[in-house]
Parts: sequence; structure tokens; C-alpha cells
Amino acid sequence: FRPLNCSPQLWHTAAMPVMQPGVVCSTCGSHTLQTVPAMAGNRLFLEPASHTHQRAELRRGPALALTASMVAGACLAAVARRRQLRHRCAQTGSRHSLWKTMRFSSLAAAPPDEKPSANPWSAALGVVFAVLGALPDIFKAPPEEPTGRNAPGLAALGDAGVLGALKGCTVQAVRDGSAKDGSELGAADAPWEDILGGSRARVLLFITHFGDFNSWEELQQLRTALREDRVGNARIAVVGIGTVESGRKLAKMLELPETLELYADPSGACHTALGFSRGALPEYSEMLNPYLRVFLMLIGVGSPGTIRTVLSGYFGDATLPKEKTSWVDEALKQGAAQGRFPTRVPQRLPWEASKPGESEWVDVAEAGSQVWDGRGFGETGLRPFELATVRLQNMVSGIIDNWDDLKPPEDELLVQQGGAAVIGGDGQAVYFYRDKGILTYAPVEDVLAAARSC
Repeated sequence: FRPLNCSPQLWHTAAMPVMQPGVVCSTCGSHTLQTVPAMAGNRLFLEPASHTHQRAELRRGPALALTASMVAGACLAAVARRRQLRHRCAQTGSRHSLWKTMRFSSLAAAPPDEKPSANPWSAALGVVFAVLGALPDIFKAPPEEPTGRNAPGLAALGDAGVLGALKGCTVQAVRDGSAKDGSELGAADAPWEDILGGSRARVLLFITHFGDFNSWEELQQLRTALREDRVGNARIAVVGIGTVESGRKLAKMLELPETLELYADPSGACHTALGFSRGALPEYSEMLNPYLRVFLMLIGVGSPGTIRTVLSGYFGDATLPKEKTSWVDEALKQGAAQGRFPTRVPQRLPWEASKPGESEWVDVAEAGSQVWDGRGFGETGLRPFELATVRLQNMVSGIIDNWDDLKPPEDELLVQQGGAAVIGGDGQAVYFYRDKGILTYAPVEDVLAAARSC
């Protein structure tokens, strides 16, 4: 209630109960408030009887009301989100606990009708809570989920499966610009193969946009696997987000083999149809700039495991087998040969003594990973700074210098994530993976292993 010297408030009768005479004032505890009702249509004007307090007391009311509104809005948003996640669990038949469901909810695209609160304060609190909720897990490994026929992503697609979901999504071949339906990517080489059996496995790799770290590293790994003949007889198709021209630019920069089927999806229709993650805070996509959402993903919001994956490039992993690290050597050499910084590294570490006739610098295009040999970093696995150097090449002289040519047509596609699927001889997916976020993409070796096992 406001004193009479303030403008009267307009209250709806259904939303505001009428105060009865004789109620003790909650502020001073010594006066009695009386209401003077005046009906106007279906609304009621309530003007309290003469009753005033100190100016400082009057000033406290709006602040308390604003705080209460923010807290109430945040609580309602949390309750609504909890109900949405429970409903999603019921639809997909997930057996995860609610806490696990909340962690994995960022891996799937949010429903198109999922809208945040129109209250900007509630939206701001929702963003803050999402950031704070991600902080405890930023140094943890990416969450794991089944990738076989029981993959949650496949269950979400229903009976249509991967090929059914891709039907109606148009992709364009990067080599010649020809268009085809997305479902044709996983079709058998001949119509009778699915009926008679004997069809070879089809690997569908859905990378992020052509100017993203994920797409660069996945293509670099795939290029090495093709050269080392670790693909078997599987047919591989790669779909990236962007224009045909962007795809051609990336294929030229990475010197991808002509035999690799590379397709462009300008709108990310395939990624949306397969329910891949829309990145950080998709429910606030209309309020938050996509570049800000990319930054949030770099600190782990909607991108679990990113920080740990970044650090692994600096610390290395001596336990990795050769087939999972050989691509790093080839990427270093190819990047340096293309002029991507750094092309040379010091011959010696600061504490090492120089040798007679030894050059001060080493050409990375010739040495590759041999730069790390005999330096005390180990001789097997992934050595410290090896992968970080590849990522430096990709970022500085690759992505940043060519951003205008590689970026997606729409900024919202900057945060769209990808995944992978392996289609077996029966036309059904035997492997399905959803990218977790930045640098937490589909493990190429695991994808190829699934294809070889078909």
C-alpha cells in the first residue's frame, strides 16, 4: 500500500486480496490500515487510509519488491527447468538420475519451443546460475554416454533413426557444388545391397563450422587415417557447417585428399535434425550474442571437458597409442609447409648447451614431432606442447587469418556442435556420438573402429 500522497495503485481483484479493516501495519506495528474500495469494471482501486512513515522507510519498499521479484523469478525458472528435464527423461526413457540428466542436458539441442522468461532479471540470473553451476566441473573430463545402438541420441530420434532424420536436409558437395538429400549420405552403394546384405559401413562425420577448432582437428586426424589405410572399406562422408566456398578454402588449406567426400551445410540443418548440442545456453540465444556464448563455452558452460582438453595439449599424455598421435606429426609438418606459424622452433631449450655447428632453429616442416625427441619429454605418446603447437598453427595462421572466408553464414551457427554416426549394413546406426563442446568432439579412431567392426 502507498500513502495517499502517492499515486493510487491499480490492482486486479483476482490477483490482489482485499485487505480487511483493522489489520495491524507490518512496518510500524502500531497503526491500523483501512481500505477504501472503489470498483471500476472488473478492477478495484484500493486507497489506504491516511498513514505515513519516514521517507527512508518508504524508499525500502521498491528495493525489497525488486529483490523478491528476482528471487521468485529465478526459483520459478529452476522449477520449470527441472520439470522440463524430467519430461525429457520420460520421453527418452533415460535411467539417469536427475543430476546426471541436468549435466547431460547440454549435449542435446533444446526443444524449439523452449523459451526463457521474458523478465530480463530472471534471464540474467539464469545465465549467472548456469555459469556458477558449470564452474565445479570445468577441470573434469568430458562426460561419457553410450555410443552404440543404445545411445541416448539415437533413442531421441525415434524409429526414423539417423537416415530418417536427415531426410529433407540438403547438403552440397564441396568439390562441384552439386546438391543431394542428407539421407543419401548413408545410403548403400547399390539399391540391392541393403536387401541382400553385404553393404559396407558408412561413416557420417558431422563437423562444426569450417572455421572451428573441432573441424580442423577432426579433418587432420581423418587425413592421416586415410593415408595410413586405417579406414578399411568403409565409405566416409563429412558434413561441415558453412558455404561451399568455405569448404573449398578449408580443403585447400589442409590439403585433403580428392577422394574424401566433403559436403557443406550452410544452415546446419543436418546438425539440428540429429539433435546435436546448440552450445552454451541455447534458451537465451535471442538475448546473448553468439560470440559471448562461444566465450562461455571456452570456460566450460555448455561445453563440459573443454578446459581439461585444452590443458592436455600442454601437458601431453604418454599413454596414447601411436595411431592416436601420428596425426599430430603430420599436422605439424603440413601446417609449417603451408606457412602457418610457427614454422620454426628453437633448436635448444634455454637450459641446454649449444653444440658445435648446430643450427639455432629447426624447420618444423621437416622435423615435425622429432623436435621433441631426446628432450626429456618422453619418446612415446603425446609429448607436452606437441598438440598445443598444432592448435597454435590452426588458430593463428589458419582460422584467424582466414576468418572471413571460413566463418558460417549466420553467427548463431558459431556455437552449433556436431557429432558422428556409423551406419551398418542393415541401414541402422551402430554408433552415434554427440560432441560435448569445444575440442570435445567425436574421437575419430573410435568412429573408424566402429566402422571396421561392421
